[in-house]
Amino acid sequence: MFTNLDGKFFYSGKIGKNLKYLPSEYIFIAHAWQNQRSRCYNKKNKSYEKYGKKGFKVHYSLRELIGWFYLNKTKDVDKKIIGRIDHNKGYSLDNIRLETKSFSSKERIQRLGTPLEKLKIKVTNKRTLKVCIIFGLRNAAKAYNINHKTISRYINNETINPKHEYIFERLK
Repeated sequence: MFTNLDGKFFYSGKIGKNLKYLPSEYIFIAHAWQNQRSRCYNKKNKSYEKYGKKGFKVHYSLRELIGWFYLNKTKDVDKKIIGRIDHNKGYSLDNIRLETKSFSSKERIQRLGTPLEKLKIKVTNKRTLKVCIIFGLRNAAKAYNINHKTISRYINNETINPKHEYIFERLK
């Protein structure tokens, strides 16, 4: 079912249309490969801006990825995802690894920060009309001693904020 050809180990079994013949243990690998290709080549994919537009490409076939997975899989493979080692490079067999979702999330936060930290919030004092710009929901909560979930509801227009002396607005 696997073949070693020119130093490349790849899946030589039948796959079929819609992955019909692919063994079930490799289905999630096929879906990961399809998602990678979509991010890199499909201009309608919401992540294309972060991948394809920056020139990232997928440098392996589905058969090669399944072969790579077969060589690298571990016992707890159902808890793993495929992640890139160097996020400045595309998808190649020497730049991917199996990692847990937890590891991937922690690594992403270390690399980019949390999405909440990038949020720009305009805070206006109702009494003095003084305006302040704060980066991050939690920073705004700490600065004004208001629960971050409450501020989130204000900036997402889920509730009005009459009891506080501040008006919170999301900036783009």
